[in-house]
Amino acid sequence: MLHARSLELLSLIGVYDWIADIGVVISFSILQKYVEDALRDAIIEIDKGAVHAPAQLVDYIVSDSPDYLIAASEQLGSERATVHYKYLIGADGGRSTVRLDAVVVTNMSESRRGGVSIESRHHGNVLWTPTDNGRTRIGFVCSDALYGEHSENATAKTGKAVEPLIKGRVFLAGDAAHIHSSGTAQGVTTDVHDATNLAWKLAGVLKGWFPEEILDTHDSERRTSALHLIQLERDIASLMSGEIPAHYNPAPDADVNAYLKQVFNMNFTPTVSLGISYQSL
Repeated sequence: MLHARSLELLSLIGVYDWIADIGVVISFSILQKYVEDALRDAIIEIDKGAVHAPAQLVDYIVSDSPDYLIAASEQLGSERATVHYKYLIGADGGRSTVRLDAVVVTNMSESRRGGVSIESRHHGNVLWTPTDNGRTRIGFVCSDALYGEHSENATAKTGKAVEPLIKGRVFLAGDAAHIHSSGTAQGVTTDVHDATNLAWKLAGVLKGWFPEEILDTHDSERRTSALHLIQLERDIASLMSGEIPAHYNPAPDADVNAYLKQVFNMNFTPTVSLGISYQSL
């Protein structure tokens, strides 16, 4: 799902028009595949030779070349080649399977009108969100009791940010840099912000406008954002499972739904990406 600021960033580089007729306006619900396709097509329109897909990175080393320090071994079909780069960015995702997107047959009234949470004390919560091309995204959040005596609620514990996001001239961004649950639908939105944060800095360095040290801020800025998101996702997963996180110091008779509303309200601007800010240099 893409939120306001992310759509604005895609519009700035001319990509929003490629996906405008595909997504469903809830925030803007669209499969990541179609965002990737639009970005790839936009790049090819500028430079037909810029995209090599589906190429696989086999390995890389830091070479002794004065300019192109990264020597990457790449597999494209049956051919393998060594390509030299100034910088290497790992953005190949977390390969996670935490939700289902499908064309769903249902008798639920107005099932395509908007996203809803279907709550049950006995069966947990079902998150129902219409998305592109007639599909529906279904997510499940269960209480600890449903996992049984010998298992645990992984949803409320999901989340990790790689440290560091930078090693020399190699960078990590998107789901390759951080993984989390999908409770607030921040996956693609966070990835767009990672890419934007790094892209303008790399462009400035390559053009000679900025010193290379500016690239170091990618780690401090985007890891901080990722860690905030991971904690937010854990809190929401826990609340939707019927438990108030201990760090809120809730009263014994506290209302879970009241805390859930409070968490959503407190994090509204970061969720729609309009409240993201970074410390000045």
